[in-house]
Amino acid sequence: MQEEDQTSKVPKPGGLTILKVIADAHPPDARLQKEINTLEGAGHTVHVACWDRVAQDSLPAFCAGELGNVYRLKKTSPRGHSIRFGFNLFAFYRYVIGIARRVQPDVLHVHSVQALPVGVVLRETRHLPLVYDAHEVTEMFGRGISPVIGRVLWFLERGVLRYVDLLITVSEGLRERYVKEVRPGVECIALLNCLSVPQDPAPRKLPGTPLVLGRIGTLRPRSRIDMIADIVVALNESGTPVRFKYAGESRGRYAATVADSQERMAEFTHFVGWVSVDNFEGFYADVDVLLNIHERGDPLVERLGYFSKVFEAMAFGVPAVINDYPSMTPIITGADSGTVVSDFSIDGFVQAIRALAEDPQRVLEMGKNAHAVGFQHYNWDVMGERLVEAYRGLARRCDAGRTGSSGGED
Repeated sequence: MQEEDQTSKVPKPGGLTILKVIADAHPPDARLQKEINTLEGAGHTVHVACWDRVAQDSLPAFCAGELGNVYRLKKTSPRGHSIRFGFNLFAFYRYVIGIARRVQPDVLHVHSVQALPVGVVLRETRHLPLVYDAHEVTEMFGRGISPVIGRVLWFLERGVLRYVDLLITVSEGLRERYVKEVRPGVECIALLNCLSVPQDPAPRKLPGTPLVLGRIGTLRPRSRIDMIADIVVALNESGTPVRFKYAGESRGRYAATVADSQERMAEFTHFVGWVSVDNFEGFYADVDVLLNIHERGDPLVERLGYFSKVFEAMAFGVPAVINDYPSMTPIITGADSGTVVSDFSIDGFVQAIRALAEDPQRVLEMGKNAHAVGFQHYNWDVMGERLVEAYRGLARRCDAGRTGSSGGED
């Protein structure tokens, strides 16, 4: 009976103990870090249970307890090893259940669709309210291995969404999609992956030196560093001096696939490794224009996905050069906060960037527009308060006994 009392806790407004679960190593993850900052700033205690599938030797300091207690299971599961992945996934479930016993959370906050089943188990057995943070378009999971994986996951995900007590997405489009799948009355909010935007940003200088293009974020084969290298080299060889500053952590087969490209543009670039979200300001202080390239592909992703780095650059008054993309083009053109390249080619980007290099005043003007729209609409201060208020609402609903019902019934 004593164990039942300990595991049947109902959260109280303020001072909650939150266990976040993510089927990843919790490497440099700006979104997760911002949520931890916000929730701890509101007086909650945050623990993170994660699965390091590549057994990284070193991880950033904030993963070692600086922003909460991080518990990491190191079990390697190379891409494409589905049987091994399945066994290790169940090992991760057992690990999470053990961490839940240890930290005695008031709320379970799941960040990965792969971890959603263990969230449901803990909700039902320990009577914990379940928060589901949907980061991606589910159908895109495993697309590089088999197009069937994502569709199966979406079918299974829809089957367990009735157990979710608060749902969070990364875009308004995803929120509208998920709200149709959860129980009536369950709150669904969108938290865009942006930064806090100061009302009075630091003034930016007119570029008196070569225009500096920037890119920050995880480096994968699809990051198109090969295309960026061609653009940077073509600009410099044609008489338009530019520099490229980039940062990020290498993933997958990235290092092997881009070695030639990195060497080709080395004299014009500066790679600074991984940069914490707390140090983004220093990175963007030297960047005049963000270069963000996303290939067109799945129509669902094009409609529901955003370029989070564009929103982050807005915080520092940095305009963006992007390719034409359904979800982002209206944002950039509507705010006049950058350039949209309709011709997805090396020459198309070269011409667009050359025009900016020849008109630094235009770069500053678009940067001011980017900051203004960022402050008004794409500001983590707004998103953070939305998160904290959603937790308040969750606590109130749980106080009323709503999460005590079995099977996710109303």
